[in-house]
Amino acid sequence: MPLDLQKNNPSVLRKPLIKNCPSGEKKKENQQVPLMKILSLAWVDGGPNDQNAKAHAMCRSSIGYLIQVISAQWTSMHRSSNLMTHADEPGQTGSDSFLSEKNRTQQERRSKLFRNMRSAGMIGSLSSSSAAASATSATWASTTSVSASGKRIQREMAELNVDPPPDCSAGPKGDNLYHWVSTIIGPPGTPYEGGIFFLDFTFPSDYPFKPPKVAFKTRIFHCNVDSAGNLNLDILNDGWSPALTISKILRAIRSIFTNPDPYNPLVPGIACLYLSDREKHDQLAAQWTLRFAK
Repeated sequence: MPLDLQKNNPSVLRKPLIKNCPSGEKKKENQQVPLMKILSLAWVDGGPNDQNAKAHAMCRSSIGYLIQVISAQWTSMHRSSNLMTHADEPGQTGSDSFLSEKNRTQQERRSKLFRNMRSAGMIGSLSSSSAAASATSATWASTTSVSASGKRIQREMAELNVDPPPDCSAGPKGDNLYHWVSTIIGPPGTPYEGGIFFLDFTFPSDYPFKPPKVAFKTRIFHCNVDSAGNLNLDILNDGWSPALTISKILRAIRSIFTNPDPYNPLVPGIACLYLSDREKHDQLAAQWTLRFAK
């Protein structure tokens, strides 16, 4: 006799009377049996002629329904787990996590944009710390100083072109405004007469508050110029003043050709020869001029 599904309680199936009971006791008809026990038996296929075929089909449909319910619950739990995993804080929801990720991406893009602008020189380097702020202010001050010194050098170059010192010329080397090349022709009546002497001028970024560095590139026999071309001139050291100009420096350098200073020499041997034997000194100076400056 086939099984019937109880109408009022679909989770319970009714089992027919079992006459041959091992215990010798007959069980009551329509005895209630738990659904999960029947479901476990429903996996065994009794064939089309089995008296429990109808129950088997019903149980299989119930199993399919249970599988769908369990699958839906598992999917819902999995989504909740993902949302909690990606949340930044314990109480943060999935939508908040998505917004946080979006804000984070936008912040990274802004940071990258500022880095590119700083590397291109469009903006200065900014920092919240006091040390970085002071360094930034120093950088901007240095940039302003360079601009002011460049304008000063350009103005002096224009004046030099209009009224150059006698036997002197000077100008920037290539496109570098802070590196100049100068020439001085040996004055007449001196052992350096007719020689062409080349000099290098290097201007600091804070010119005219500091003097330029001047060096002879042409060898010269002079007590105030050493073998490396270094020049001992007071206005290029302690006697410097921002009021001095390139033209005045050239005039001062030209003056040492006619009036050496043997009392403040860079080469003491030449200074002693100048004081003790002026004629011998002038002969050697003329020989050096002929050899290196002509």
